[in-house]
Amino acid sequence: MAKASSCQRLSIKKYPNRRFYDSTRSCHVTLDQIHQLIRTGHDVQITDSKTGQDITVAVLSQILLELDSFKLSWFPNSLLHHVIRNDEPMVREFMDVYFNQAFEWFLQSRQSMEQQMRQMMGLGATMAQPPGEPAVAPGPDADGLGDLNQRLADLAENMQHMQERLTTPRPSA
Repeated sequence: MAKASSCQRLSIKKYPNRRFYDSTRSCHVTLDQIHQLIRTGHDVQITDSKTGQDITVAVLSQILLELDSFKLSWFPNSLLHHVIRNDEPMVREFMDVYFNQAFEWFLQSRQSMEQQMRQMMGLGATMAQPPGEPAVAPGPDADGLGDLNQRLADLAENMQHMQERLTTPRPSA
């Protein structure tokens, strides 16, 4: 997933005509643009322009339903049934404490595992980025592929020399 070059929290107002105004950057945005901003690492806070009420959850839910509906299949039916059936404070506490924390741990452990695999493969360590942090633009060989390509070329050359030695007849003693 791409990260924003300047990750920040954006304040967005939703007007009665269903238009969104990004007051942080002083421009109108569409639901699709909000979706892309979130995908690139921005956090958003969306308020109703008339009431000032925070409607971020409703708009994020709308984005999931309209633009990322395939992601809803990630949630088992039984979990969705429990969310609908149970009272809001209990579900909110569960989501905040267990689900959100478990997801953060998953992202951190995946990042740590990727970094360890890169080190074991000799690709060099990459800077770990906490979730939501802007990515540092990599240099021309920040991913270590140049070194890996050189190692592969050396390996291919060594294999060719070995094949030549195997196919060259040996003098009889």
